[in-house]
Amino acid sequence: MSLAHIAILDDEPDITALLGTYLRSHSYRVSELHQGSELMALMQQDTPNLVLLDLGLPGEDGLTIARQLREIGAIGRLGLIIVSGRGDAVDRVVGLEIGADDYITKPFDLRELLARVKAVLRLIEAATTGGGGARAVADRGANHDRLHFAGFTLDRAARQLRGRNGCEIVLTGGEFDLLAVFALHPG
Repeated sequence: MSLAHIAILDDEPDITALLGTYLRSHSYRVSELHQGSELMALMQQDTPNLVLLDLGLPGEDGLTIARQLREIGAIGRLGLIIVSGRGDAVDRVVGLEIGADDYITKPFDLRELLARVKAVLRLIEAATTGGGGARAVADRGANHDRLHFAGFTLDRAARQLRGRNGCEIVLTGGEFDLLAVFALHPG
């Protein structure tokens, strides 16, 4: 089994080095990055399983990078944890609404970060491999990623949930992934 690949994007070399060393000691493959352009280049060559993203990058905004990941369809297949010194509720809510799976404020405990990394990687793994024994009814047409249950429609490809009346129900990235796992594995 291959090692999970984690990309750390932070402008502070001491932070990327600390996190990189710690995650490598727990058997992860790590890419240490300092600019958004490096992350986008990595996405073209060797897409990571998870990105740890700082919001306060000089000359670029981490939220913009998170939006770019969402636009290229990476969020959902790619875990995203924002690791930032910005700790107010507005930043946390915006980060989660954009599609981050988790938000950790600096300073943080390395053991807690590791636990959150493991949790997000488990969700991504379950969401990407969990199609076999689905009890929710799947469309039989071209889109096998659309599940129907209890009057709801979960479109995994579009990452949308629609209610009984057809209106979209807005979910964070983590909420969507968790619901997809539950829909695929009732009980």
